[in-house]
Amino acid sequence: MELTKPEIFEKYPETLTFDQFDDIGWDYEKQFGLNDPRRNGIILEEAVKVIKKSKHDLVLYTQVDGDSGERLYSRGHHLVNRTGIWWVVKSKSIEEGDN
Repeated sequence: MELTKPEIFEKYPETLTFDQFDDIGWDYEKQFGLNDPRRNGIILEEAVKVIKKSKHDLVLYTQVDGDSGERLYSRGHHLVNRTGIWWVVKSKSIEEGDN
């Protein structure tokens, strides 16, 4: 099974700027990795456990460096994550098509 149910995952934007991410008004959001001295793999495992516990209804975003140097959030897990920051989120308005 996919980490997030495909019918939910595909509704979320593939890439978001910091401002776009902040403007969504998430119904659920939890950040992983900021100021966390542990290895990225351990932090990511923790985020994945939260998604699995939600019955695969939450979406993972990875903080990545964009093409022009700005940082972005990219839907799913990406190996280019050099910042070690992930968000697990849910937005009813995105899932219902209100955004």
